[in-house]
Amino acid sequence: MSSGWRRQLARLDETTRAPGAWALVLLVVFLTSLTQPAVTFFSKPTDYTILHLVLEFASMAVSFMVFALAWNLRRRTSNSQIMVLGVASLVIVLVDLAHTLSYAGMPDFITPSGPEKAIYFWLVGRFVAAVGFLVVALVPVRHWSQRAWGIALASAVAFVVVIWWIGLAHFDWLPRTFIAGEGLTRFKVVSEYVLATAYLAAAVLLVQRARREASVEIAWLACASWTLALTELFFTLYASVTDIFNLLGHVFKVIAYFMVYRAVFMAGVQDPQRRLQREQSLLRSLIDSVPDLISYKDKRGAYLGANSAFANFSGMSAENLVGSSAVGLTMVNDTALSVDAPPGRTDSRDTRRFEEWLVGSDGEPAAFDTLTTPYVGPDGESLGSIEVRRNVSRQKRDEARIENLALFDQLTGLPNRTRLGEQLLTLTSSAQAHVDGLALLYLDLDDFKTINDTIGHRVGDLVLQETGRRLREAIGEGDVVARLGGDEFAVALPGRDANAATTFAVDLLARIAEPILIDQHELIVTASVGISMFPENGEEFEDLAREADSAMSRAKAQGRNGLRFFTSAMQEESALRLAMLSALRRALENGEFLLEYQPQASLTDGSVVGVEALIRWQHPDFGLLPPSAFIGLAEDSGLIHGIGDWVVQEAIRDAQMWEAQGLPPVIVAVNISAVQFRQRGLARRISEVLDATGFPAQRLEVELTESVAMGAPEIAEETLAGLHDLGVQIAIDDFGTGYSSLAYLTRFRVNRLKIDGSFVHQLGIDPEVEAIVSAIIELAKALHCTTVAEGVETHLQREKLIGLGCDVLQGYLFSRPVAASEIPGILVRNQMSVG
Repeated sequence: MSSGWRRQLARLDETTRAPGAWALVLLVVFLTSLTQPAVTFFSKPTDYTILHLVLEFASMAVSFMVFALAWNLRRRTSNSQIMVLGVASLVIVLVDLAHTLSYAGMPDFITPSGPEKAIYFWLVGRFVAAVGFLVVALVPVRHWSQRAWGIALASAVAFVVVIWWIGLAHFDWLPRTFIAGEGLTRFKVVSEYVLATAYLAAAVLLVQRARREASVEIAWLACASWTLALTELFFTLYASVTDIFNLLGHVFKVIAYFMVYRAVFMAGVQDPQRRLQREQSLLRSLIDSVPDLISYKDKRGAYLGANSAFANFSGMSAENLVGSSAVGLTMVNDTALSVDAPPGRTDSRDTRRFEEWLVGSDGEPAAFDTLTTPYVGPDGESLGSIEVRRNVSRQKRDEARIENLALFDQLTGLPNRTRLGEQLLTLTSSAQAHVDGLALLYLDLDDFKTINDTIGHRVGDLVLQETGRRLREAIGEGDVVARLGGDEFAVALPGRDANAATTFAVDLLARIAEPILIDQHELIVTASVGISMFPENGEEFEDLAREADSAMSRAKAQGRNGLRFFTSAMQEESALRLAMLSALRRALENGEFLLEYQPQASLTDGSVVGVEALIRWQHPDFGLLPPSAFIGLAEDSGLIHGIGDWVVQEAIRDAQMWEAQGLPPVIVAVNISAVQFRQRGLARRISEVLDATGFPAQRLEVELTESVAMGAPEIAEETLAGLHDLGVQIAIDDFGTGYSSLAYLTRFRVNRLKIDGSFVHQLGIDPEVEAIVSAIIELAKALHCTTVAEGVETHLQREKLIGLGCDVLQGYLFSRPVAASEIPGILVRNQMSVG
């Protein structure tokens, strides 16, 4: 092949490369034949009849194969293209049969055989082929229904009948195509050229469509149409039926029909198979890429296949798995069950989902969430089942871990409060059913905070772990022990009455009090126990828990290392506390709080130097309540912060009101509770109030008890430093009643020490107390602090304090606490008496 032809072939894209190569080769053969001298293969035309018969039957056989293939593909979607070629091929077979039987030299076919009769059927067959190619090239692909296919087939048969009837019965209606002694007529030659043109046009259109749709099948049809165009040109060139042109024309026609068959076969059989193989390969890759275990079985339970994950887990290859009904997997259960027989029938129409534990080839059990889905054939008949198993072992472990975190204490391993509630619900239900009692013990370690503060939290955690171990050892079968949080534990004793619960609690206290040796520290830990009884004290967990907690608090308040049962008096006390708390939450909003002020007078000249603000609660039911009746409750509930801020703001507002009346300025003292003081930000909040009101900081005094200041000395030093920087006065209340650290006291930069009233009441009675008061006053002088004696009620006490060098007195001897409206009168009278 010349370099020019190779360049032409190289330009063809992949879609048309093979058909284009055939087209070029056939064109070369055609052009080559034109350059050769005329060659005849038989001396007489009648000798050519047998070869003609063979070639025509070969082309008819191929055409019938095309029809048969199209018939079998008639139910295919988008079948119009194949159907057109199939119907056209059927017409061509029948018309070419008439052409072959009518050929010169053949026996008479109804009417005498001859060239013109054969040419007539030949031209009709070629015309049908040309129309078929043009329809395929021009008409978009669509779907033909079975009815449309039947109509087309019937029309084709009717067309053939008409053609045969004309050719056999009314041949005189047709134009002449061959004249003996002259050859082909002009009509015949022109018809061949028209057909050749039609084939060439169809070939061009089909090539364009093939490239547009990237369809190899269409490209082969284009090549077939091109070949038939060359065939028609051959039949315009022959001078004798025995020459080379006639022979090549018939051979090219056979080749063209083989190309049509190839196109139909590719479109209807080969391409779908390839697509199916690709889709199966893709599906296989997708299934193998899924980490879930996927398998599918027939109705008998035999495996049809599985993915790689299933094969790896089972330890069997996919090939060995096919046809097997048992793969060695077992379900972990009370009884070992084959995984190949899950609950239900294999051919069930219902989708089933269940959980199972399986042991794979590695011997390790794994949890699976299994979904079994039936699959059915086109006729609706069940073919088997598909099983998808998702490994949820990690999820199960996480759920167990979450459940452990949610229901168990991580330090001791004991059930927590939530788990105790669940277990107690079961126990109380059982107790009701069997008419048995149940005791609930709440246990709190005494002074556990001291261990954390002095030795450290690590040791405290070890004490809690040891306590939990001792509790587990103390309980019997059916009993429940739990850690509620902090240093609180609970024990539920089903089937125990009060006497049995007492015996258990006494033994338990003795166990806990046994020495604990940790890091060379021998610790003696005691506990307080509260007991509530089911059903006497309640039938719900929350009721029993609340009452056991109340009893425990009473045991702790009455000396610790003991036990108390819940009583109705405690219940009344708890109800009262709850009612007080509910009212306390609304008291600030309802304006039920008020301040009374107790003046403080100088022991030198008797002038009023300050007032202490004392909060009162005007309860709607219980009347005027002192701080001792509700401050503790406010601290426990967290309401103290709002109340404390109100006290500071109200005291400053009253002081500014007195000053506005022209009265001499006095120091206003407010009390700070332990909860307020230990929460960081106290200095900031007081600073915000001072800035908002413009009140001088040096005229505001903050009082806190000695125990509060020394209980958290680091926080105290930080907070007091902040208050001192603001200029706020600082007083230590009830000095001498708690425990003091002189080192911290010097760093606190205190302005006043207030001598507790319990010391003042013993002046003139107990010399030792008088010595203590004297020492406090001398200490205050050394620290450059002013001393204030509280609770002064007699002149003797006043004289003793003057003699000892005390600076200020506060008490009923001078004035009781009075309303803010009475302070102006006191200040005026005091100013007049002093002046």
